[in-house]
Amino acid sequence: MNWSLIGMRGAGKSHWGRLWAEAVGAVFIDLDEEIERRSGRNIEDLVSEEGWRYFRDVENEVLKAVLDEHRDGTIISNGGGVIEGSDNRRMLREWGRILWVSVSLPELERRVAREGRRPSLTGADPVLELEKVFYARRELYEALADRIIEPENRDPQEVLHELEQLWKLFPADKLR
Repeated sequence: MNWSLIGMRGAGKSHWGRLWAEAVGAVFIDLDEEIERRSGRNIEDLVSEEGWRYFRDVENEVLKAVLDEHRDGTIISNGGGVIEGSDNRRMLREWGRILWVSVSLPELERRVAREGRRPSLTGADPVLELEKVFYARRELYEALADRIIEPENRDPQEVLHELEQLWKLFPADKLR
């Protein structure tokens, strides 16, 4: 069984993915970290020096490689924009189940403002940018997701229990 986590930047995909993988004994991969490792550059530099189009191409190549290398028992946390590429959406669907980590826009704004180190997506004010991207991607997340988890304002143990149940309820032989 494989699960891919999607959702906006700051939603907690990497946080929940790591905890979930540890709880069920799965391999965990953070796609952004894998992009940085394989390219030898951090994402901020890739985007500022090469642009978003170049980054999306690298993201697609790394995603393809990671999915080929990890065929079973893996949880991947994807970057928020991975769903923008139709090839990425197809590959994720074919590879396993997809979980949308959904968090409210005000909470995302608080988290992203607190972090303050992610590259701009549009060059606009970070709050306005986040709002625009949030509404542009929401339908894609919803259409792609097999399940949605909303961890905001919930007990972390309750969220983790829900994730563990998803792992048990959807075995690999029951894929689409």
